[in-house]
Amino acid sequence: MEELREKLESIRFANTNWEGRYFIPDDDLLNIVSESAVKISLRSLAVPLHEITDLTDGILQGARRCFAILVFIRHGEAISGFFRHDSLRSHPDDRLPYTSEALQQIFEKDEASSVVRNFLEKQWEFFIPIMHQHSIDRILDKRTILPFLHEESVGEGAMGVVSKVKLHPQCHRLPLQNHEVARKQIRHGEKRVSDFQQELRNLALLTHLKHPNIVQLYCAYQYRQEYNLIFAVADGGSLADLLNGKRDRPEELHFPLALAGLADAVDAMHNFRSEALDVSLSGCHHDLAPRNVLIHGKTFLLADLGLSSFQHTEDSSSTAFIGVDDFYVAPEFQTFRDGHVQARRASDIWSFGCIIAEVLTYMVKGSGGVKKFCDKRQFEWVPGTWWNRFHRGPTTPSPEVTTWLSELQANGEPYRVRMVGVIQKMLSLDPKERPRSAQVKKSLRGISILSLAKPVGHDLETAYKDDQCIDLLLGNKRFRSWLSAFNQLLDAIDQTKPSDLNFDFPKTVQALEDMRRILEGSGERASDTKYVKYSLLRYQYARLVEALPPTYRSIAKDYLVNSVLREDDAEQLDRLSAAITDIDDKDIGTLLAVKHLTALAETGDLIEQTELVLNQRDITLGDPVDIHHLASLAPSSEHILVEWLRYKESWADNATRTQLRRRLTTVANLLHNNSTTQIPGSLRCRGIFHDVSQPALGFVYDIPTGTQPVTLHRLLEAENPCYPLLENRFRLAFDICQCIYMFHKVGWLHRNLHSINVLFFPPKGAEKAEWAKEPRILGFTGSRENQLDSHTHGPDLDSELQSYQHPEYFTHHARYREEFDYYSVGMILLEIGLWKTLSRITKSNRFKRINDEEFRREVLKSRVPQLGISMGTRYMEATRICLEGDFAGTSADADGGDNWSMAFKSLVMDRIPLME
Repeated sequence: MEELREKLESIRFANTNWEGRYFIPDDDLLNIVSESAVKISLRSLAVPLHEITDLTDGILQGARRCFAILVFIRHGEAISGFFRHDSLRSHPDDRLPYTSEALQQIFEKDEASSVVRNFLEKQWEFFIPIMHQHSIDRILDKRTILPFLHEESVGEGAMGVVSKVKLHPQCHRLPLQNHEVARKQIRHGEKRVSDFQQELRNLALLTHLKHPNIVQLYCAYQYRQEYNLIFAVADGGSLADLLNGKRDRPEELHFPLALAGLADAVDAMHNFRSEALDVSLSGCHHDLAPRNVLIHGKTFLLADLGLSSFQHTEDSSSTAFIGVDDFYVAPEFQTFRDGHVQARRASDIWSFGCIIAEVLTYMVKGSGGVKKFCDKRQFEWVPGTWWNRFHRGPTTPSPEVTTWLSELQANGEPYRVRMVGVIQKMLSLDPKERPRSAQVKKSLRGISILSLAKPVGHDLETAYKDDQCIDLLLGNKRFRSWLSAFNQLLDAIDQTKPSDLNFDFPKTVQALEDMRRILEGSGERASDTKYVKYSLLRYQYARLVEALPPTYRSIAKDYLVNSVLREDDAEQLDRLSAAITDIDDKDIGTLLAVKHLTALAETGDLIEQTELVLNQRDITLGDPVDIHHLASLAPSSEHILVEWLRYKESWADNATRTQLRRRLTTVANLLHNNSTTQIPGSLRCRGIFHDVSQPALGFVYDIPTGTQPVTLHRLLEAENPCYPLLENRFRLAFDICQCIYMFHKVGWLHRNLHSINVLFFPPKGAEKAEWAKEPRILGFTGSRENQLDSHTHGPDLDSELQSYQHPEYFTHHARYREEFDYYSVGMILLEIGLWKTLSRITKSNRFKRINDEEFRREVLKSRVPQLGISMGTRYMEATRICLEGDFAGTSADADGGDNWSMAFKSLVMDRIPLME
């Protein structure tokens, strides 16, 4: 027994808490009081042999502490008494700490006995509390020995003293680094008890959120007339210490990102929801200030929740304001006044706005700037009373704050400009004008993304300057496209648009951080190639776009299309086409390939393909399809479609003839190329032949086998029309728009769009109501490049087709532009919506004997409104915009390029309600 006692005493002396009290940790005790040690000790105590086995089992199962105490006070033989008095219900260790009465019964001695007194005294060294998570509001005996090895005061506030405490490694089950916790200690007193209970309730409630930006309560206990809260340690101290220059600026801290996390915490408090508790509450912090914001690594933590409140309804989220005399109090609170002022969540928003203003000041001007900002705010509110608040009373703003924020915004980074805008809204004197916490969270998240994006964009540009690689050029374009879409998203969020404007914040942050690491080369292995690096960057670009809402993914793609198609160099277009096809943006690759052909044609470098020149003798004309013809092509006798281009007087001029011949060659090459045939709505051109007898040029197209071509015009003029389903009409309208949109993207104007040039190829036997699907557009024989110096044929003089042409083009012979194609599209949309030909739609006396401009106005006035009933408001508006040419303010984008097509997409195509 003495050997065991010596080991216990050795461990006891090796473990001393901050008060100099000895204790024996559980794990050490369990290791020492082993089975062999127990048996040896029992034998030395002359315990009968037949009892040793049972006693050993009982001690190991639940009496190690009691046996160790008895050994230590040299009364090990008394262990059997602890089992005789356990009533067969529990282990002896479970009843620690023992009372004098219980021990008198066990030892059969009076309370003055040395064995009773020694056991009562020594048991505390063997009965050490273990800190567990979620052990809330425990009451510890004043004689309890706390396993705190060291404690250091780190701050004192209105609600208590905060210390950093180091726990013995064996005396906690907490997820700690260096076994350290923060302890907030509140002394006894009637108000203090209430404060403790209030904060404990709030913290226990918020524990269910497990929010990374709310200080985490591990446990709480009462000890020696003091209330104690145990938290995770914030290694960076308080935000107040940082702003005041008492701590060095952490290199790893990204302030906008940390503020976004803090905003998330405030929003989680304001709109508390817990599925586990099945409850939704309205909360309010009531004391937001830098001293109550802690810094841990890269994170801001919301702390000091003693004044916070939670209520069941939004209206009751107001509580009587508890006067807090500091700089961050909202203007609706004046502590020197009598009466009850209600604190609402809007007051938190004000205080939070003050915090952000000081953090931004620190980012720009350091702690010295924060002090200067504080000094500038100082004014004498009443004689002898000076304030440094962010206002001058309930109805008076602080001119110094207004000026200071303007200076922070001037010539600042885009994210800084936006941040000041958010602060200004949060510091509205009228609480009703302040944004909600969810709005602040969204805005600060967006601002933090812009801040993270800035160095990534810079690194991409630098990388491309150093290495003129097509992948890096494309990477720059893709990144700028995403950034443009993201800025538009933030504009919508700032304007308090619908709440569904959400983006995947964690994914965006991770993608940008990964891109920065890739560009900096951190973690790059020697075996990594440029291809690997570019592949990793492409993956991150995709993640950025995926994180956007669907509408803004489309905006990013449109921007990218515009960006790559602005390239005029044929070689660069070819390289971009190959690169972008590799990353599965097939539609963009298609447009680039077509634009490449156009660029070659404009420079005269397009190689004429002799096989596209067909012999007229191989063409056998068949039935007409309105103004086109079915035909067969020898020697295979396959079915083809012929589109005619009639001669005009303009061909007489040699220069014009040369240009038109080059253009027709370009058109044939374009429509023959595999890339062009991937554009929805296009047909593959087989070649071109000359029919002197017409006189005309015939463009030959392949057509699907087993089909009977029919024009949209023919379906619309049928005496007993078969109306397609509504969703099919929407899809038809969209497909026609998409075809024109994509050709405009590559710089090619159609010029001859009408319902006769819209064809369908329904399979034989198909229901007539199903014919109007997958339209193919003809009429490109009269098309031309969208260049100022390109020759134009002039308007089509066919009286039946004249109404499809814009009055300005037909009457005044203005130079053809995108707007005129959109006008023709509008007339086709009108036909599809009313399911009649334009001639039947306008077959009324009001359309007789009027000029072309009057015709357009009458259509807009009397026919377009009819679409509201048949097709809905959105479709009607899309048609109206086409006919009015209402693309004001969209003729040029931010980079100075033509933007008609983007306006057409957003104002027309995106309005057509597709029904999947």
